[in-house]
Amino acid sequence: MADKRPLRFDCAKAFDFERGYRAIAADCSLPPAEVRARIASTDLVVRLETGLIEPGDFVAQVSDLVNFPGNCADFCAHSTAISLPETLFPESLLTSMKG
Repeated sequence: MADKRPLRFDCAKAFDFERGYRAIAADCSLPPAEVRARIASTDLVVRLETGLIEPGDFVAQVSDLVNFPGNCADFCAHSTAISLPETLFPESLLTSMKG
């Protein structure tokens, strides 16, 4: 019988939001700290995470907020920079979890 214990991990250590701010800032002529501050000054992230705003509207509003010159695809390409390049779990662990 397979082990059914839940797996927990700290998402804060799985993502590096500063990488995302740096990537977006590079196209906005703003320092990353200013990009972060402008986004933090709104409730846009909470509204996105709770489904109160559609992703496209979120991108449009954040783009206006930080003067991002690209389109939605450009923004999404930059925002995926928050994902760390290394694998979070070793392949052997994932393989062993297959039931």
